[in-house]
Amino acid sequence: VGGTEVPLKLEEEDNLLTLHLFHDRSVLEVFIQNGKSSVTRVDYPLEEDLSVQVFTAAGSCLLRSLDFWELSPIW
Repeated sequence: VGGTEVPLKLEEEDNLLTLHLFHDRSVLEVFIQNGKSSVTRVDYPLEEDLSVQVFTAAGSCLLRSLDFWELSPIW
């Protein structure tokens, strides 16, 4: 979640970072390593802000997979 630091100590054998992201209009929730840590952010994006970016601040990473499900509103 851009600009939010989340302290997380990965075990040395953990060479795979697992993230589950849930976005519902203004709320973004990220669950890290199956819930070992999490972060929630409330934001009100503009209509044209429909992109997702994955980046690392230091070093490199490989995005192994990305699944996306669009949810229908309840009203």
